[in-house]
Amino acid sequence: EQSGYLAGICDTDNILHAFGTGRKALLGHAVSDEVTELMSARRSHLASLAEGGRILPVVRDGEGEYTAQLIVPIVSGGDCLGAVILLSEETGAVMEASCVKLARLTADIIASQFI
Repeated sequence: EQSGYLAGICDTDNILHAFGTGRKALLGHAVSDEVTELMSARRSHLASLAEGGRILPVVRDGEGEYTAQLIVPIVSGGDCLGAVILLSEETGAVMEASCVKLARLTADIIASQFI
């Protein structure tokens, strides 16, 4: 929420928490197959339409028109528990380095609760 973007936290199946404008479009919905694949591979994804990136669908039944996104897996003990997701609908949006650091820190803090 501090980033100013729509933020979500998911486990490997559903969006568990969402913060910011548009949270109802995420909260409680099943994560998309693309997000599930990212989590399985324990890879982050950063994309912006303004920079020619590919925006992945976040939820299976969602209709969000996102222009930038960041997905960071939550990994504890080698297992992926979920992901931290930041999204923007603003035209020309680009995720700044500070947002990437914030999402990674959030994922690390959540993961540390399961050690």
